[in-house]
Amino acid sequence: MLLVNFNVRGRIWGADSTYHWDLFAEAAREYGQPSLLLLSNNPIFFEIFYLSLIMASLAFTFGFGGRYTTIIFFVLLWSLHVRNPMVTNGGDNLVRIILIYMFFAKANEYLSVDKILKLNRKTSTYPKLKIIETVAHNSAVIACTLQVAILYFASGLFKVQGEKWQNGTAVYYVTRTAEYNLWPDLTLQIFQSPVIVVIATYSALFIQLLLPFSIINSTIKRLLIPAVMMMHIGIGVLMGLPFFSGYMIIADLLFLTDADLSNIRIRFTNFIRKHFGCKSSIDDSIGEFYDVH
Repeated sequence: MLLVNFNVRGRIWGADSTYHWDLFAEAAREYGQPSLLLLSNNPIFFEIFYLSLIMASLAFTFGFGGRYTTIIFFVLLWSLHVRNPMVTNGGDNLVRIILIYMFFAKANEYLSVDKILKLNRKTSTYPKLKIIETVAHNSAVIACTLQVAILYFASGLFKVQGEKWQNGTAVYYVTRTAEYNLWPDLTLQIFQSPVIVVIATYSALFIQLLLPFSIINSTIKRLLIPAVMMMHIGIGVLMGLPFFSGYMIIADLLFLTDADLSNIRIRFTNFIRKHFGCKSSIDDSIGEFYDVH
């Protein structure tokens, strides 16, 4: 998101933003939303801030710095979102909430730069500290998962109260909205078909209302996780909301347990062996991960 908007960063969050600095400062103070960008309106300060956020996001993504990086990333990202709330969406809100939970998670334990660096040095661990870290990590994962489940269930409940969702016409009006219609020829085929409109409307309702139950039911999970991901892919493509859809798809992965990932690995390996007659190097790497885990 930061790189895509790099050339227009000044017009969205900088000195040239239509959400001008005085308005931002007044709103931030009124609603009690601190931001590092309140420190200065200097363009050079903003450039340093923006590049720092890019570096923090890369460090967080590749697992460098652990909790310290997570905290820094959260503070910088929060500061950017407060600078211009007019360009944020529900996905941004979810990211901020999950990042708070991840202060307590060990997100760099596997498949990270920190993991690679630790291979070359010995670290001493204290049993009591390790227990506390494990409990904190598991609690953070549970909190993240429950947050996503609550989000979907609440969204479904709000939709059920709407007349257009009740009579199955909501998707018709969504696809007719000009601001979210990047593919008019394609959406034309959708909103002109009553059958597609009704199926899509009620499917979205049932997916959101039932998805939280996939936490306790593996059958529901196998059906709904692919369905909700396809729903968000459709939203991202048809409505032009790729970042929102990306955030939600990544959040959906929280519903997958170690057992689910192991099962996916086995199925993937069997597919490779059946169609290509060989064992994949990917399976070797992931297999080693599970053996160590």
